[in-house]
Amino acid sequence: MSAWTDADLALLREQYPLLGGPLTAALLKRSAAAVRNKAHRLGLQCPYDNESRRRSDAAHSKRLTGRQRPEQADIVRGLHAVGKMGNPSAETRAKISAISKARIAANGHPRGALGMQHSDATKRRIAEMSRAAWQSMTDEAKQQRTVRSMRRRAANGTMVQERPGASWKAAWREIGGVRKYYRSMWEANYARYLEWLKSLGTVAQWEHEPETFWFEGVRRGCVSYLPDFRVTFPSGMVEYHEVKGWMDARSVTKIRRMAKYHPSVRLIVVDAKAYRQLAKSVSRLVPGWEARK
Repeated sequence: MSAWTDADLALLREQYPLLGGPLTAALLKRSAAAVRNKAHRLGLQCPYDNESRRRSDAAHSKRLTGRQRPEQADIVRGLHAVGKMGNPSAETRAKISAISKARIAANGHPRGALGMQHSDATKRRIAEMSRAAWQSMTDEAKQQRTVRSMRRRAANGTMVQERPGASWKAAWREIGGVRKYYRSMWEANYARYLEWLKSLGTVAQWEHEPETFWFEGVRRGCVSYLPDFRVTFPSGMVEYHEVKGWMDARSVTKIRRMAKYHPSVRLIVVDAKAYRQLAKSVSRLVPGWEARK
């Protein structure tokens, strides 16, 4: 592809904020990806309400004309009414998915794509394009994309993924009447210990991975930290507890950055020595305590 000329850059700066990526790309006779990347590097921003978006929305609306989706429309209106359109709950997403699957099963796919799959050649082409797009991004752009992805996962409750077959006994467990995914047997046992303390009145409330702390301004390495537990005491004091069987370099960095960026947060690290002492003291008292077999 030819180099960017001064005239190209002038046209990009003038039209990109007004027209959006696809139309500006057509004017410049370049790919939309190239235009977006160059605009990002120049710090240009395209508002949501631009000509490309309006044309796309109008075309999408035309394709949907005459189709009746009353159940899904009711769900969307309900989400709008309570201000949750941007982040529906897992229950709502499951309900929408069930409605869509039932409709497709009864009427077929709206675009006739039911059962269709990408060919191996198409998959390879998509992979090549994805790698090329990633390699063309600046380090800062890659970091920003990673942070956006992590924030979205944190908001959706999918920050922690299942690890089938993991050696540290990661699994779903129900503790204190709440079913959560614990990444290790030690972590699950500590949750049982907190629930036991709650039954004794020593702890008012405990929560598993309820809050992500972000290190604003950090461009490399660890940009966030998700402690294992938030513990609230009867006095109202709040602590965050982290169960760490081993401390690698990444864990050390996260804890150091917590002290720097969130100095008011009280963080308690339960290392291997502290956990073994705890297990020796209370394992026979705490209901459901798991022992290594």
